[in-house]
Amino acid sequence: MGRGKNGSKRKSSKPANGQESKSGADLDVERAEQLLGATAMPADVNPNDAAVFYQIISSASWEEVEGKIQQVLELGLLSEGLLLAGFSILDKAQALNEDPRTVISVSNVCKRLTALLQEMKASPVLRLVDEWTKVLEADSGSHAEGAVKDKMKLVFEDGRVCTKESFEPEIKAILQMMEDQNIQFEDSVRVFELSQESMSIRQKAEIEESRRQRTQAVQNVTLLKDLAVACVVDTVE
Repeated sequence: MGRGKNGSKRKSSKPANGQESKSGADLDVERAEQLLGATAMPADVNPNDAAVFYQIISSASWEEVEGKIQQVLELGLLSEGLLLAGFSILDKAQALNEDPRTVISVSNVCKRLTALLQEMKASPVLRLVDEWTKVLEADSGSHAEGAVKDKMKLVFEDGRVCTKESFEPEIKAILQMMEDQNIQFEDSVRVFELSQESMSIRQKAEIEESRRQRTQAVQNVTLLKDLAVACVVDTVE
């Protein structure tokens, strides 16, 4: 997205790292339109979804992409159909051997929309995990762990959202999902590195910071799993 002053395509300044990425998009408007026209959309994709995705990727920067995505959210246009349209365009870009930077740009938008849709559809347990993780992040140590265990005890004993027994398989599934996302992240980093002649110190630092955040997130959720196992729930006779 976007071209430099001399008419050449601008290079992305940051890596494709999913949610953390602020990577500028390298797909110019003309090429976006060509890709859209070359993509045969599945029969169940509303033409409006394809048009909305086209508007998102027709941006000069990642900041503009985020602004358009925010408008999509406010208008209630985020849907499975929009994601399907996006991934159809991504598949076409890969099939046409587009510039790796273009593929990464479209992929970044698809991943961002996917993450937002997952948030919208988040299960009550996933929302609890998010809430309890924030407690751990705000005040690490035994005090925070004790506070989380108290919250768990109340939730498990109430039983309306989940019980201790039903929580275990759900948090294991969340950890598996995080592991899968981290694998996808590393794949995206490898593609990005191959598309660059050299990596700047800033780019390397951003990748390492993203890795650190992802590792910390897995550690926090793993700790929640362990705290849940150790949580003593009073049973009502």
